[in-house]
Amino acid sequence: MNRWIGLLFAGGSLCFAVGPFPGFVQLVGASADAAVFFAGSILFTTAAALQLRQERDRPSAIQLAGTLFFNISTFRALGATSRTS
Repeated sequence: MNRWIGLLFAGGSLCFAVGPFPGFVQLVGASADAAVFFAGSILFTTAAALQLRQERDRPSAIQLAGTLFFNISTFRALGATSRTS
C-alpha cells in the first residue's frame, strides 16, 4: 500500500506544480487550471485516506481532515471559475 500512497501524493504534487506554472492558465483556461488543482486535491485526499487506513494514528487523521478542507476550497474555486468563464 505504501507504493500507492506515494504515487497518489506524487500525482497530487505534480498537479500542484503544473497548475501555477507560468503560462499554463493562459494555455488551458481558468476552468481547466482549476480542474488540475481539484484533481490534485482528490489525489492527496485518496493518499491521506489510505495512509490513515494503514497507520490508524492521530497525525494521519489530522492530515486527512486537512485534505478534505482543501477539497472543499478547490471545488469551490472550480465552480467559481466555471461561472466566470
